[in-house]
Amino acid sequence: RAVPIGGEGASVGDIMPESITVKGRVDYKSMQSFVKQVHRSSTSRAVTLVHVSSAPSGGDAAESAMAKLVKQYRERGRCGVAKTDEGIELYIAPRGKDVEKVIVSVGLTPGQVSPSTGMVGMCIHPRGIGPNVRENKRTRAQMETVEEDYEPAAQFIDVPPPPPPQIMEVPPPPPPPPPPAVAAAPAPAPAFDPQHLQSLISNASNLFSGAPPPPKGQLVNVPPPPP
Repeated sequence: RAVPIGGEGASVGDIMPESITVKGRVDYKSMQSFVKQVHRSSTSRAVTLVHVSSAPSGGDAAESAMAKLVKQYRERGRCGVAKTDEGIELYIAPRGKDVEKVIVSVGLTPGQVSPSTGMVGMCIHPRGIGPNVRENKRTRAQMETVEEDYEPAAQFIDVPPPPPPQIMEVPPPPPPPPPPAVAAAPAPAPAFDPQHLQSLISNASNLFSGAPPPPKGQLVNVPPPPP
């Protein structure tokens, strides 16, 4: 059973089916941040606080099942999440500091008190279907920039164009090395002169005989060798 106790105060029977299945879990702080953001900033959705308890017709068995569910949620530190086909979301959690912060932020309907049993539900639904419609005062510029789905918008970064290619002066290649020097051809040997040979023979004979060398240019008769 769910009874509205705060927020916009929408009739749960008008926005929720007779039964709903909890299909997910979320940590308390994420739930608290999201619900407070919708309540304070959304221009299309609103929050209704509900007291979720076991149906009176369920008797002791229903009370015991609810107590076990509250204990399980507290041990795991997470709240349940349910969503209808129409996109209405319900977050249910046992009493605690995070839920108390949501109750203080959203506010109870005059005459209602925080429930001491069961759990607290935070119902996210279209704005304007409950009696306690809260007007979010926003400037036109703010209304145009708010994302109603609260998904982070893609960030586009201006990428500067690549720098122009740098033109570098390439030095000309070095000149080829000079060809190796070719050695000059040796001077031709002087022509054979018989007189020079005769002078050499005479000088050699004088060296061995002790006689003075003949004057330059004088021919010396050399005896033939013995037989």
